[in-house]
Amino acid sequence: MLNRRKIPATLASEIASFHFEDFTKKNFKTHKKGILRRKVPLADQMCWAKDPIPGPLMNMSKQNAKEAVNCFKLLQRAMKDKGTLKGTIPQGFQPLVEIAINHAEMRDELYVQLCKQLTKNPTA
Repeated sequence: MLNRRKIPATLASEIASFHFEDFTKKNFKTHKKGILRRKVPLADQMCWAKDPIPGPLMNMSKQNAKEAVNCFKLLQRAMKDKGTLKGTIPQGFQPLVEIAINHAEMRDELYVQLCKQLTKNPTA
C-alpha cells in the first residue's frame, strides 16, 4: 500500500492561489461586445475563437497591446486555425517563442492566448 500524505495547509493555499480562474479574475481585461457593450464572461473569453481578438486578454501597456493582437493572429496561423502557414507547425511557433523570450510582459499574454486556443478547440 502507498503511504499518502496530506499536503500542508499553507502549501495547499499557495497552490490554490494559482488556479487559472482566479488568475483570470485578477489579471484579465474586461472585454465588451455588441451594441449595448455588455461584458463578455471570462469563461467565454477563455474558449477557442475563430476570429482574432480585438485587444489583449490581459492588462498590459498600450505599446504591447497591438503586439498582443498580432501575436494572436500568428498563433492562429501556427495552429492552422486561420490562413495558411508555410513550413511545419513547430516553425510557425518560432516567432512567438522569440517574442516571449525578448518581451517579459508578453510571456503571460502568449501563454493565456495559447490556453484560450486549446480550450474547446473543435480541431484535434
